[in-house]
Amino acid sequence: MAYKFAYISVFGYPLIIYLGIAVITSLFATAAVPLLNKRRAKKIPVVWHFRLAGLTSTLALVHGITGIMAYL
Repeated sequence: MAYKFAYISVFGYPLIIYLGIAVITSLFATAAVPLLNKRRAKKIPVVWHFRLAGLTSTLALVHGITGIMAYL
């Protein structure tokens, strides 16, 4: 059952690939907040860094659990 969920085909690729892409994108966005704050006149509030970090952690957890469940 879990194998079927992890490998649901979405536009020809398994769902787990899209989860991985979302994790990497979210990780880069989280890392970009402090870098952009150093270079821009208008600062991004720090709370957005923490929100993006929470989103990244949640997506990574779902991605990891989905990957592990596929082989149980």
